[in-house]
Amino acid sequence: MSKEDASALRRLLGAALAFFAIPAASAALSVSSDFESGSARVLALDDASQTVRISPAGDGARGWPNWWYFRMDGIDPSKPLTVEVDAREAFVPMMSRPGAKKCFSTPVGLCPPALHSRPTEKPGSKPLPACGVAEWLAGSDPAALRLRRNIEFYFVPIMDVDHVATGDGGKDALPQDQNRDWSDSPHWPEVAAAQQRIRRLAQEGRMAVFLDLHNPQGTATQETFYVQHPPYLGALAVAGQERFLEIARQAFGPIRLIDEQPSENEDVAIWRRIGAPWVSGIGNPGTLSLTIETPWNTPDGTIDGYRRAGEKLGLALAEFIGSRSQ
Repeated sequence: MSKEDASALRRLLGAALAFFAIPAASAALSVSSDFESGSARVLALDDASQTVRISPAGDGARGWPNWWYFRMDGIDPSKPLTVEVDAREAFVPMMSRPGAKKCFSTPVGLCPPALHSRPTEKPGSKPLPACGVAEWLAGSDPAALRLRRNIEFYFVPIMDVDHVATGDGGKDALPQDQNRDWSDSPHWPEVAAAQQRIRRLAQEGRMAVFLDLHNPQGTATQETFYVQHPPYLGALAVAGQERFLEIARQAFGPIRLIDEQPSENEDVAIWRRIGAPWVSGIGNPGTLSLTIETPWNTPDGTIDGYRRAGEKLGLALAEFIGSRSQ
């Protein structure tokens, strides 16, 4: 090859390489929520500043419209991305007062659930504190091994699966949400199935512990325990509850206690339809039945943080059950 031909080939290759190095035009910024658990109303979308403003979607009849979860495409990773969430006001029927409604406004400025969920799973698909308990229980900790040899565990991954799938809030859904449905004729089949199993265990004298795991409001910073007292609890149940709370303080540090009992006589019937009081009512004399809320709007409101909370609950259960068997 002559020098002239070699020089021409180099120029040609250089042009070809320069051609292939030209980046494709970036796609426009877009938001979608048309998938399971998706929920978002797009209020504004600005490509230039890469800013999106949304509010939660959801049907008020299917629970508080405070859940948002969406996918964004066309993001330029070299530029900041700004997501703004506007409060959405909605009038939600009040289960406790037939015919009454309350104005609900979604919280703004709090760490959103979607940013705390696992990146490859849909929100609500795995209750992380309960997952932490289960993973610890299945591990090699000697306390977990002792529990597995002596105790039978039942996990209900999620009670409100339908509203999770549709991206609705679930709280105060009509005719009542799952946590107010524990009656002799429950509306939700998940509640009916759980009641059937719990009744059977109580009849066999084996209903030891019932823990109903929830999330609190965004301002909560401590593990929260909803407690009960006489006349709704007997002496054995009260002693067990106090012992478990003592162990929980050792595990979590300062905890928050909320008296779950009704303050007015007309609220007793409604209160008895909540999961934990219902279990206390049909359980065995020493059954421990608690609602526990794990805070999410804190530095520990992460995957690992929830798992640590679950592990602490598992260790507390091990110590509690061990102390009862002594």
